[in-house]
Amino acid sequence: MKRYFRRRIDERQRADLRRVESYGYWIAFWLLLASVIVKSVIIGRPKEEWFTEWVIFMILAVYNVVSLAWIGVWSENSPKPTFASSVSSSLLGSLGFSVIYTAGTWLHSGRTMGMDEVIFLFALWFIGLFVLLIAAFAALMWIYRIRDRRLQKKMDEELEEEE
Repeated sequence: MKRYFRRRIDERQRADLRRVESYGYWIAFWLLLASVIVKSVIIGRPKEEWFTEWVIFMILAVYNVVSLAWIGVWSENSPKPTFASSVSSSLLGSLGFSVIYTAGTWLHSGRTMGMDEVIFLFALWFIGLFVLLIAAFAALMWIYRIRDRRLQKKMDEELEEEE
């Protein structure tokens, strides 16, 4: 029985397998987001048709954030969190969602909304989401720094034990 469960791939194959799994994760993540946006905002389907996909998308998003924080990595592109990266990510996320939501609302109103209502709706969503995202990033940076200090302390203790 042990022979059946023995690993039969080498390190290179394992790295290739991890890369394939990573691509699959990100493809599923972005396709779920696109599906939820199309069904909920653009087409205007009832919540029952897209809610399950949204829940799966949120599970993937939370898993990614918690996993990266747990291993002490901020993101694949930057090893440490910065206020500038938080502001740019918040601006990008707020802008993207606000444009999509406002356009969808305008389309579903039968294009009867006035330009002042569209601008007000956009500004309301943009400012609200920006504040929410900045607060979320600030909390995540705080959690990341606590975790990073613990990992650094653990590594320092291990180095002291070796010496």
